[in-house]
Amino acid sequence: MLEARDRPTVHRPGGPGPRRLIRLLGAVLAASALAGLVLGGTAVPAGAVPVSTRVAAPFVPVAGPVFGDPNAAHNAIMTRLFDNIAHTPPGATIQIVGYSFSMNSVATALLAAHGRGVNVQVVMNGHSRIWSPARRMVPALGTDTTKGSFFVLTRGSARGTGGVTHQKSWTFSRVGATPDVVMVGSTNLTGYGTEVQWSDTYVYTARPDVYGVYRSVFEIQKLDRPVVDPFVSDTFARGAAYFFPRPGSTSDSDPTAVRIRALPANASTTVRVAQFAWYGYRGMWLARDLATLKRAGADVSVVAGESVSTGVRSVLGVAGVPIYSGRYAHGKRIHDKLMLASYWRAGRSHRVIWTGSDNWADDSFTNDDDVLQIDDDVPGYRSYVRFFNLLAYPAGGGAPPPPATPVLKRTTTVSMRLTHVRAHLRHQILAYGGVRPDFLGRRVELQRHRADAPGWHTVVTSARLQGPLYRLLVPTELLGSWRLRILVRTTASAKTGRSRVLALRVVR
Repeated sequence: MLEARDRPTVHRPGGPGPRRLIRLLGAVLAASALAGLVLGGTAVPAGAVPVSTRVAAPFVPVAGPVFGDPNAAHNAIMTRLFDNIAHTPPGATIQIVGYSFSMNSVATALLAAHGRGVNVQVVMNGHSRIWSPARRMVPALGTDTTKGSFFVLTRGSARGTGGVTHQKSWTFSRVGATPDVVMVGSTNLTGYGTEVQWSDTYVYTARPDVYGVYRSVFEIQKLDRPVVDPFVSDTFARGAAYFFPRPGSTSDSDPTAVRIRALPANASTTVRVAQFAWYGYRGMWLARDLATLKRAGADVSVVAGESVSTGVRSVLGVAGVPIYSGRYAHGKRIHDKLMLASYWRAGRSHRVIWTGSDNWADDSFTNDDDVLQIDDDVPGYRSYVRFFNLLAYPAGGGAPPPPATPVLKRTTTVSMRLTHVRAHLRHQILAYGGVRPDFLGRRVELQRHRADAPGWHTVVTSARLQGPLYRLLVPTELLGSWRLRILVRTTASAKTGRSRVLALRVVR
């Protein structure tokens, strides 16, 4: 006996025949194309592609800086890491180097990637063996570094004779369709590192030059044995990286000291440091180098973490460097190893970011640590400045408190210097100088006088002075000879402190 679905169709007399049915179906389809289909009670506009047939856009990893805020509902750095792990395709390789690893959620994500055919390679400092991720991942990945996946727990510095493996880098040969993704910063893969500590990470995408540098170092780190000369320094487009150990370093060979001393020692330079640990002989020579910059007129400020020594604070404080606390309410604190610098050289403005795992202490010379240098990423630099301001002024959400209005004691003549007296059109020129403490909290005005425009005209006004130094960019949109002067506004109706008049000529 045939089941209902197997029975032949019977056309009864008076009913629509096959041809009529086809005609009716055609009419219905035509009407549907004009009016829009209704599926399950939901109208689908004509011409729309059904949801089930749409092709999802490929995941694209985000480049640039990302910051870990322990007060946020979700740590943005970890969100970025999880996204990249989840979108690493089979056959690609993830390489993780770190100090502390206790986050089971990261272990689960990496094991899931391994399960779908991703090569997962981990080099972690040996003390991480006490936590669950190592106990779960070592059996699953093994320890044979000739295989596609493995988990190595180092006996100390992976390439040195002492110290620890302290680097914090996460690299991906491919994420989605994007190759050569590198994440470098100061984040430990622990609940403490993501829920208590502030940290930062810089992300490169589609950068085989950066990826190649980190991968070549990883190939040595995974072997966990000392090498004769472990210090590595390499450059790439708009940046560089160096990797400790470098035992026996002195103030003359310390790459951090070298870069500080290379900055122009004048008021065109601004340096911002947020450092978790800063002590010992190395800490003192770096403090003295920054103090020298400050005394030469540079703008230097520091957010000091819990492991910054009294000696370092004293050297900075005597030089007038403002020091902001890196410890906050509810036990939150910084874990950054960050330095930012902006300066002028040879008529050009430069902005540089240094981040990574390097504590400013003697210990780092024996550790596997890394420092990443990012040159002239202007949007990234501005993001880092906002981050630094948030660390320095948490109560104001990154905005400094308004200065107290000072009492005018005397009329003070303001000094003024120009970096150029002759400039090309559209080139930037910097006017800088200093005022006595009487003028803190007031604004500085740059005025211009031209023969074809009688009188003095204010062209630039500074923000309220937070310190004794000012810097103003001189607009050069007009050709010809000008005279310039600086004024300090003392009240709403009076101006004092006029400088000597300087001449400037702008040419094509």
